[in-house]
Amino acid sequence: METFGSLLAQQVQMEGNPIVALISGVVGLFFWLGLYIVMAVALMTIAKKTNTPNEWWAWVPILNIILMLQIAQLEIWYIVLLFIPCVNLFVAIYTWWKIAERRGKPGAISILMIVPFINFFVPLYIAFSD
Repeated sequence: METFGSLLAQQVQMEGNPIVALISGVVGLFFWLGLYIVMAVALMTIAKKTNTPNEWWAWVPILNIILMLQIAQLEIWYIVLLFIPCVNLFVAIYTWWKIAERRGKPGAISILMIVPFINFFVPLYIAFSD
C-alpha cells in the first residue's frame, strides 16, 4: 500500500514531465475547440431561424459578436461596451435577452448567462428549442 508521501512524490514527478504537459495541453485545446464549435453552431442556427444575414459570421471572432448584435437588433456601437469591464456583463445579458425574445423565448433566461456551466446551455436552448 502506498503512502501519501509516495503518491505526492509521484505527482510532483508527473508535473515536471513534458509529455504530461503536452497531453494535458492537447486535451485542453480540443475541449475549448469543441466548445467553440458547439457555440458557433448554436449562434449560426439562431441567425438562420431569425433570418439574419451572414450567419457564417458565427465562426469568425469579433464578427460573431457583430452577428449577435444584429440578431438582437442592437446598434453596432454596442460592441464598444462589450470591451469595458463590468459594463460588458450587463450588455451581454441585455444582448442575449433581446436574442431570446427574437426567438420567442422568455428574455429572463439570459440572466442565467452569469451562472458558470449553465451559461453554456442558454444559447443551445435558444437555438434548438421550438
